[in-house]
Amino acid sequence: MAKFSAVILALAMGAASALVRTAPSMGVPCAVQGFGRIGRLVARIMVKNPETDLKLINCGYDAEYMAYQFKYDTIHGRYDGTVEVDGDSLVIDGTKIALSHTRDPSEIPFAEHGDLYVCESTGAFLTGESIQPHLKAGAKKIVFSAPAKDDSPTIVMGVNQDSYDTAWEAVSCASCTTNGLAPAVKAINDEFGIEEALMTTVHAMTATQKVVDGASKKDWRGGRAAAANIIPSSTGAAKAVTKVIPELKGKLTGMAFRVPTTDVSVVDLTARLTKSTTYEDICELIKKNAAGSQKGFLGYTDEPLVSTDMETQSESCIFDAGAGIMLNPNFVKIICWYDNEWGYSNRVVDLMVHMARVDAGVPSPYAIPREGVVRGEKAAKEGFARVPQGWAHTPICAFLSGDLTARLTKSTTYEDICALIQKNAAGSQKGFLGYPDEPLVSTDMETQSESCIFDAGAGIMLNPNFVKIICWYDNEWGYSNRVVDLMVHMAKVDAGVKSPFAMAEN
Repeated sequence: MAKFSAVILALAMGAASALVRTAPSMGVPCAVQGFGRIGRLVARIMVKNPETDLKLINCGYDAEYMAYQFKYDTIHGRYDGTVEVDGDSLVIDGTKIALSHTRDPSEIPFAEHGDLYVCESTGAFLTGESIQPHLKAGAKKIVFSAPAKDDSPTIVMGVNQDSYDTAWEAVSCASCTTNGLAPAVKAINDEFGIEEALMTTVHAMTATQKVVDGASKKDWRGGRAAAANIIPSSTGAAKAVTKVIPELKGKLTGMAFRVPTTDVSVVDLTARLTKSTTYEDICELIKKNAAGSQKGFLGYTDEPLVSTDMETQSESCIFDAGAGIMLNPNFVKIICWYDNEWGYSNRVVDLMVHMARVDAGVPSPYAIPREGVVRGEKAAKEGFARVPQGWAHTPICAFLSGDLTARLTKSTTYEDICALIQKNAAGSQKGFLGYPDEPLVSTDMETQSESCIFDAGAGIMLNPNFVKIICWYDNEWGYSNRVVDLMVHMAKVDAGVKSPFAMAEN
């Protein structure tokens, strides 16, 4: 009777800690190591997902501050549930979650909470060797929420999850951008084949960037103020796709722009296809896969949406049917959105569930359907028409916001392209075409008078005939200078006198 009265009193006083649930769940027992952007979102997803049972979080912060970080988020909003502190534990939606606070993985009490699948999101332990202390402390398997820094296996959900081997101790979930690109690449390569492709990701700011101009010896551009600049950057995301789709090795690479938005990024993939098709057929393929074999990983929208509309979307890769373009039946540009925080964090959780189910010898909810799949290699073997040989002699290109991807008639090197632009910028196209070889960002281009400023350090080349070049332009001042130049040129020609802007003779 006394125990019953205590429960009634606790209800009356709102003391939720008296009703904390500690009964075991049927979900996969999980832990989160590191409580940054991804670690916190992974934890939010885990506590709402019936497939997972979050047992432990290891973080250097105290419980009160961790509760605050979990409850409030500038992008994803206030947590939809209850968050309380009970001693050195969090109580989320009435369920107690243990905390630990050590920088030494060997001291994390994994063993006290069962065979845990651990999300390693500190960014400090990304090799098979570095996670051995985790395993010795009782962790069962480790999932890196970042690209591995060694040859640890990589899984991208919706692409190659069926390659998971139960002998693996650690698996990388790749990067948010690789997840934002690979599902669409898989769908298109399986059906039409990809001969060569170049990618640009327009990526939201991240915590590694600077609030104001600061020092960055490794990446000079990366030291510039994130909220005030468009910043060209390198990325290994496109090449990482070839880890999960090996047949594309040597056929795909890319670069990045960091832009002043707080979340949601977009990939722009320009590809030459093996099999001729139409843009409408590509859209239908993606739409079918998004509702079928790649559901939950690949999304499809035909509405005219913008980046903020994609916040807290759970798919890794959301194909934008209205944004892509096609130059000819074998040359296409596709656009795919991804919430680089929430979408990616969902994939980390999905991967942990998939691994646990396979390890337990039971069907995974994320096994790839086997019917109706035609891979790129199979497509080639079945005699799909290759691009006519003469096509290689037709120069083609696709343009998006200062990013030009082109297939050249004459083979060359990136260095020769740079030398050509530099020569023309000082000669026949002086005043119109600019050439800096310094690591500059968008604010450095304000009030530059040239219409087109080639950035030698930002472009990339896949092979001697397939190149991506980057050009800046001040869309106000540079353009206004051209209006005045044109008026002067017209007046001189009308007067029958030599124009200062007459094209130089070659």
